[in-house]
Amino acid sequence: MNEFEMFQSFVISVLCNANERKFLRDFRFGGMTGQVG
Repeated sequence: MNEFEMFQSFVISVLCNANERKFLRDFRFGGMTGQVG
């Protein structure tokens, strides 16, 4: 695995975690805005 692939997988994992947190926050506050995912 080269540097670029490591960086790419890191970015993807960060984006996935951010989306998951945003979804959980929106769900908790009942703000289902259709922007999930």
